[in-house]
Amino acid sequence: MNSQAKFLSSDKISVMDINGCKIVICDGDGDIDIGIGMASCDIFIDMHSSGKDDFIILPSSLEGMNIIENANNIIEKLQNLDYSKLKLGISEGNINCFKDKIIDVDVKVAYLEANEKFLFILFDSNNMENREILNHTTLNLKEDIKIFPCTTDSHNKENGKFEMKLREGNIREISKLVEKAINNADHVSAEYQKLEKNLKIMGKGAELLPTANFAVITLKFLLPFLILIASFFIIFAIIMWG
Repeated sequence: MNSQAKFLSSDKISVMDINGCKIVICDGDGDIDIGIGMASCDIFIDMHSSGKDDFIILPSSLEGMNIIENANNIIEKLQNLDYSKLKLGISEGNINCFKDKIIDVDVKVAYLEANEKFLFILFDSNNMENREILNHTTLNLKEDIKIFPCTTDSHNKENGKFEMKLREGNIREISKLVEKAINNADHVSAEYQKLEKNLKIMGKGAELLPTANFAVITLKFLLPFLILIASFFIIFAIIMWG
C-alpha cells in the first residue's frame, strides 16, 4: 500500500505528515537541543548546514520556544490539507569541494513529492559556508521545489570542524544527482519506529534531555490555565469569607 503524505512549508520551518507521523525540518543558527524536538513532533530534523554552530538553542530560550510554537502552528494548519500519495526518489555520489583544501564529500539526494515537492541534499560534513548557491537556477530546476541543503554534523572531518564550500563544478555534479533522484521517483510505502538508545556525542558524555528545559516548556502551556484556576479560587474565597 502506498503511503499518504502532505507537506507545508514556511520560511524557516517545514512540516511533513507521512501516515500521521509529524516530521519537522528546522533551519537556523546553532545546535537545537533535543528537548525542542521532543516538544514539537515525532521526528525533528535540524538542518545544521550553515551559520553559527558554537551555541545550543535550548527549549527554555525565546528562540527555542518560538521554534516549538511555530512548529505546532504549522502542524495545526496541516490538518486542513488533504493527503496525497507519497513519491520518493534517491541518488548518491561524491564531490571534491574546497574550503582550506580540496577534500572528498559524500552526497545523498532525496526527492519527495505529495501536495508539495521537497528536495533534500545531504552532505557528509560539519557545516557549509555557501549553501545559498543551491537554488532553482543553479540546479536547472523547472518546477517549484523546496530545497533543503543539510549536513550530517558527523564530526568526522577536520577534527570535527570541517566546513565545506561548494565550487561551480560541484553544482554540475549535484544537478546530475538531483535529476537522477527526480527521474527515479516512484510511489512508496513508508513507516517509522522510535528507538531508544544512549548516544555518546563528540566522545564525551551522553545526550540527555535537560529536565529543567522540559519543565519550562510544560509551564509555558499550563501556566495560563493555572493562573485562571487560581484566580477563580481566590475570587470564590473572597465572596465566601467576605
